[in-house]
Amino acid sequence: MTFHKLVRLAPLIAAACFSTAALAGGTHAAPHEDNAAVGEPGKDGPATRTVHITMSDAMRFDPPRVAVKQGETIHFVVDNKGKVKHEFVLGTDKELAEHAELMKKFPGMEHNEP
Repeated sequence: MTFHKLVRLAPLIAAACFSTAALAGGTHAAPHEDNAAVGEPGKDGPATRTVHITMSDAMRFDPPRVAVKQGETIHFVVDNKGKVKHEFVLGTDKELAEHAELMKKFPGMEHNEP
């Protein structure tokens, strides 16, 4: 294969590699385990409290952390004040750090949207 053919094929090869990795990541939909470290879908009925989360194009969430006690049912109201799409993820510090690294590698990854 000549150098010029290889150069023309490079974008196709790169696209195939990155699209395969992105598809392997799925849509972040994960089943909820009975003993999950962080949350599960709430049951019908009133929430223990409501937490308002504001997102901005500065890639900041306000409040930056929410402390929840075991057994609480939280109603999250999430408001994106910017123009950039954001995602709202619940997890342990370790899970959130892993997710942040994944998003750095695949910033255009599709996510489930409500």
